[in-house]
Amino acid sequence: MRRFAIAAALVMPSGVAACVDLFHDTSYELPEAGSLDASVEASAADSATQLKEFCDLDFDEATAMAKRSCALLAACESPMGSNATGKCLEDALPTFACKAAPGRAPRGARLEYYRCIAAAKTCDDTVKCIFPTGVPADCGQIADGGITTCGAAASPLAEVRLDCRRSGSRAYGEACIAKGRTCRRVADYRGECTGSGGLGACASSGCVGTSLRQCVGGNDVGFDCASVGAGRCVDVAHGSACVPTGSGTCPASTVVTCQGTTASGCPGGVPEVIDCAVFGSTCHRIAGASADAGAREGGAPRSWDIARACDVPVDAGACSADRCVGDKLVACVRGAPIEIDCRALLGSRCGSWLTAEGERFACVR
Repeated sequence: MRRFAIAAALVMPSGVAACVDLFHDTSYELPEAGSLDASVEASAADSATQLKEFCDLDFDEATAMAKRSCALLAACESPMGSNATGKCLEDALPTFACKAAPGRAPRGARLEYYRCIAAAKTCDDTVKCIFPTGVPADCGQIADGGITTCGAAASPLAEVRLDCRRSGSRAYGEACIAKGRTCRRVADYRGECTGSGGLGACASSGCVGTSLRQCVGGNDVGFDCASVGAGRCVDVAHGSACVPTGSGTCPASTVVTCQGTTASGCPGGVPEVIDCAVFGSTCHRIAGASADAGAREGGAPRSWDIARACDVPVDAGACSADRCVGDKLVACVRGAPIEIDCRALLGSRCGSWLTAEGERFACVR
């Protein structure tokens, strides 16, 4: 019962003064990060690079930008959910190096989110990408174990997942738009970034408008195709897929072929490619749906995602989580380890956070 009362106070849209304070107070200032702030300040050359359209970046520029942006996100706003450095890099790398995946560029609010974290130079900048109207006040009295919830409906934080780990702590946030998702609550103390079908009520997979629903145990682990590519969802023989940008047509298929590190496929009826080298991996041919059992998101086959061919197979030594090796973070991106030197990049160290998903490792302040 205590958890219910706390969660309700966090998400009620009106009539509770504490709620107004939580979502509109701008007096809270994120503590300065000491050596982090000075070392993260971008040079004039970095600033010029950030002004380029992502598709104008070369591979090295894009990789450096993605590492810095994702490391800073986890260090300043906690490595919860898609903020975790490895999870962030899964999307940031092909977004910033968009020549590697030209058909899957983000759109709309999702594109603006990645532009925001790419331009961020300090913790204050990064936090504004999650909380554009100001950092929430502290979490108040929290039951043991903490809660997760969503911002108040119809507020600028409606699609932000909030994590309150302990009484009096700041609510840390995850922008659900980073994965093209929305924030949904269940049981008043659990909030998750999900597809439009939400939690506990997703009954049928497939396209619903632009949303690609994938129901697993009543939860929607899909996302909105309006946030990527051509912005459309299409139902095909093998399931559903987001249509990429590009020309031409092809028979929709779950097969992914390889030419060197480049994966090619046609899940949505339009040819698309991705260079697995952007993830630090190579391409592994996928013969079809029967070979897809290991490539899953929340328990659902990712037949719509040709980048699953970039996943390092478990029997090939795939990593499973981000970890620390001294001051370096080894981020796990689709099973491939990508090293980030926290001291050299942020003037910080690698350490652990307690998040809603448990202990997670990241560059820390």
